[in-house]
Amino acid sequence: MARVRVTALGEATSLADRKRRAGHRLLVSPGGTGASVDLRALLRTFVPAGFVLGPGDLVEPDQVRDLLSDLAARVHARTPPLAVLGAVRGGLAALPAPATPWPAAAVLGHAGDPDLTRAVARALGSEAATLGFHAIFSPWLGLPRGGPEDEASYGSDPEAVARHAEAAVRGFDEAGILSFVGPFPGAAPPGAAAVERDRGEVEAEDLVPFRAVRDAAAGVILSGVCWPAWDPDRPAWGSAALVSELLKDLLGYPGLAIAPDLGALLGAEPADRVVADLVAAGVDLVPCSADPAVEVALWEALVRAQEDDPAIDRAFEEADRRLDRARAQAFRPRAQGGLGALGAPEYRGLAHEVRARGER
Repeated sequence: MARVRVTALGEATSLADRKRRAGHRLLVSPGGTGASVDLRALLRTFVPAGFVLGPGDLVEPDQVRDLLSDLAARVHARTPPLAVLGAVRGGLAALPAPATPWPAAAVLGHAGDPDLTRAVARALGSEAATLGFHAIFSPWLGLPRGGPEDEASYGSDPEAVARHAEAAVRGFDEAGILSFVGPFPGAAPPGAAAVERDRGEVEAEDLVPFRAVRDAAAGVILSGVCWPAWDPDRPAWGSAALVSELLKDLLGYPGLAIAPDLGALLGAEPADRVVADLVAAGVDLVPCSADPAVEVALWEALVRAQEDDPAIDRAFEEADRRLDRARAQAFRPRAQGGLGALGAPEYRGLAHEVRARGER
């Protein structure tokens, strides 16, 4: 029987499993402190893999916990949605007060003690878990490139960065939080559309931290710029040479390949064109902070991609298996204290120790 292309929303236009798999490729942003009318309509259309909250979504602890609870309740699925903390400043989360104001990762790098980095990640992870999060866009594995993001870097020595990265991922895991690390294959200079580094440089320096956390990090966030040594025409997130060949095949990374937030791009590019690049590259998960109508268009394009090519059906099935492994880890039993644990004296004391040792 010929495959029926999607022309409108509704269960009659496509197989339910393709719609489900398409939704599982997306991390949706609430775009505010509550579930808007448009977002509620989106959640009646498809079930996303989860939600990613940025700085504008976080006001105070009760609001964050209530928002995550409300979003989860609106998703009618056997598996609860992932709640991902994307509000990251200086490589560490920017949680609302009274949560601990943690120093930037660069300060931890200057302190030079991976055990201290592990303790901070464990404490920060515990605060994030208290609010209801399952994963965090951290740690940052990029080396300094002369821009404001340098404060998120543990330093310029790839081996030292690797040791801190291992410690941070372990600390988050001890708190029950998944680590989504990046940017792969490395950081870019400020404002650059491409990173002009040869393969030898990247493999000897930028990739060192990624090798260190290959088996521990649940997800790898892909760079949003081109790396011409591998692909002169496409950004990392749209490049099969970087995602399928380098990350998955050569490095043997078994977890989720995650695009950067494509909300701004989707406002300017047709969804089908963006999806074609994502699918060709082998991306598993796409954070999107666009208008809900744009997110629905992206979802429809993901459904159409499966209908157009049986190989994409199989690729999405494999992506679902990787997502299921991450979910099994995210929803394992963990301690979750009350909101009174935010900014606990021992956490503030730890933050003070980091500043004393790292800002000398």
